[in-house]
Amino acid sequence: KPKQAKGQGKTGHKIVVTDEMLQQPIPEGSRDNTMTAIVGHYCANRDLRRFGKDFILNICLQHNEKYCKPPLEDQAIRDKVDYFFEAEQLKVNG
Repeated sequence: KPKQAKGQGKTGHKIVVTDEMLQQPIPEGSRDNTMTAIVGHYCANRDLRRFGKDFILNICLQHNEKYCKPPLEDQAIRDKVDYFFEAEQLKVNG
């Protein structure tokens, strides 16, 4: 099975994270793709990255708890943050 590109839904279209999306409930069925896009969004934010991976992880865990119905497992969020934070570090460090 080919890996999906970062921030892309099952249909291959890119999920664009908007301020509105960051304040809406995420229903079952779209939680994984939406949280993947949101984690990528937070990890790509240079200002947030300066505070470190744990800071971004806490933001993402809180977002998951508050907006995902029901929340994804914490480990799923940790895995996404690990992946995207490292990917962003590689971009910066070349």
